[in-house]
Amino acid sequence: MSIKHILPGNIGLGGAPLGNMFRNIPEDEAHATVAAA
Repeated sequence: MSIKHILPGNIGLGGAPLGNMFRNIPEDEAHATVAAA
């Protein structure tokens, strides 16, 4: 079963680092990333 019929659009994980998915992100770095976006 494919997820494409449920989510027909593209899936982006650009914000994954902000949720500490790959490594712990300090609060100031997270705020700076959001501010730059």
